[in-house]
Amino acid sequence: MLASFVVAVAAVFIVLTVGLPLATHRPQTEYFSTATLEDIVKTSKLSTIEYVYRGIAERSPQNFLVFPVDGGYHVKYAATVKLSYDMSKVKFSEHADTITVYLPDPTNEEPVIDTESFGFMPEGYEGDLGEIVKICKEDVKSEMDKDDSLRALAEDSMQSTVRALIEPLVNSSYDIEFKQLSEYKEVAANEG
Repeated sequence: MLASFVVAVAAVFIVLTVGLPLATHRPQTEYFSTATLEDIVKTSKLSTIEYVYRGIAERSPQNFLVFPVDGGYHVKYAATVKLSYDMSKVKFSEHADTITVYLPDPTNEEPVIDTESFGFMPEGYEGDLGEIVKICKEDVKSEMDKDDSLRALAEDSMQSTVRALIEPLVNSSYDIEFKQLSEYKEVAANEG
């Protein structure tokens, strides 16, 4: 009998201390501003994609007048490339039920050449490592400038990251759209 009384008192105590505050809790309306959103996503740099690129770089033969002085070569290599965003440049605007996020262009980080991956033609070529790395970096940068698919992947990754950062802060009735940062400058000029 005493045990059931203690259980009943404990149950009432739990309901009053835990259940009642939970039942009467009303979430407060949270207000945001575009400046708040900018502060949340502001970090110096966000690497959005890292990719291993495999390529073949070429060094043409060096000639003195018409006489060959140095033979050329081809080098097979692997390089790690990263595309990143300067998050401090991300801007926001709000109109009606839409939040527009303006993203800067991604930047290509300096590629890292894996010197262990080198393969030469002619086989057994031994040259200046610094020159070989320089030729490989020039080759991978040239190829990256031509390839839009990595930029598209980086942009998708960036949009997902920004969306994940700001969605918890904004009302679910807001749509989030993404545009290029250059369009923000045009909007700001027209509003100012």
